[in-house]
Amino acid sequence: MKIQKVLTAVLVLLMLLASCGSTDFELPSLEIRGMQIVSMLEEIAESDEYLNIYSADPELLSIIASFAEGDHSDPKTIYRLTLSEESVKSLCGTDVLTSLSPNLQDFLEGRVQASIINIANARGGSTALAATSICTAGRTFVSDEITDDTIYLYTFEDAVPVAVAFTVGESNTVTASGTFLIAEELNTDSPETVQEFFSEIDLDVEIVSIG
Repeated sequence: MKIQKVLTAVLVLLMLLASCGSTDFELPSLEIRGMQIVSMLEEIAESDEYLNIYSADPELLSIIASFAEGDHSDPKTIYRLTLSEESVKSLCGTDVLTSLSPNLQDFLEGRVQASIINIANARGGSTALAATSICTAGRTFVSDEITDDTIYLYTFEDAVPVAVAFTVGESNTVTASGTFLIAEELNTDSPETVQEFFSEIDLDVEIVSIG
């Protein structure tokens, strides 16, 4: 009887191991990872308790309150924004890059990729830039979906757009950092209009998905 129980236990264990070995776990796509950032930003913009930690300025809080308006759950169009290598070097400064170690070059290039959103938000003035700086969210995860830094721009029917910058690290790690994009002159109707907004930067714009 004991031997039979042991054999039964071994058989169950083997079946469990076989089941685990045949399971194919899929990592969430960049599109989904970006929407997780969007959801977190919306929660930040709606939380008075969180915002009061950073500021009690009525004008600043009023701008942030406008971020929470509308529906951020269903993107209208998601665009992929990619800086050319020449544009990255130009923004960093070629002389500066060549004077740095390879590690610092990679780090600086990743920072520049994400900074173009702050540059865009700065057009709205210092208060607007401060508001978007408070409403930032990020996370690091593992993904084999991309090998180069990129930005996803999430647009919505009646809500403020959100830009999420994905920066590639070592061992397939990716750091995502997102914020609202509040430039009034931004037209998100097509890749061409988005590219026109960033006309001073050599930027490729393509559609990831349409809602």
